[in-house]
Amino acid sequence: MGKARDELVAGARVALFPLRWNEPGGTAVVESLALGTPVVGIGRGCLPELVEHGRTGLLTTAEDELGDLVEAVGVLDERECQEQAARRFTPAVMAAQYLKIYERLIA
Repeated sequence: MGKARDELVAGARVALFPLRWNEPGGTAVVESLALGTPVVGIGRGCLPELVEHGRTGLLTTAEDELGDLVEAVGVLDERECQEQAARRFTPAVMAAQYLKIYERLIA
């Protein structure tokens, strides 16, 4: 299922996240970006921390704007999505960030 899912997401024009709750986890968002698929969604929960508006996706606070953002997503570069995901969300990068947080807490 993983390969088929990855092919589906990688071939999509956009990954849509019309959140109505403060989503705490962003695995699907990060996976979409890593596969080069820009994200469109409601800027709630983790989305503002994961999506760079105008670079890797488009966020709004109004549900009725989502359709317009899906149409506008063509201006975003899928390579930018992949590069940002690789720079920010690989296991090594995430582990290093956690270590920094732990070190600050200990200090």
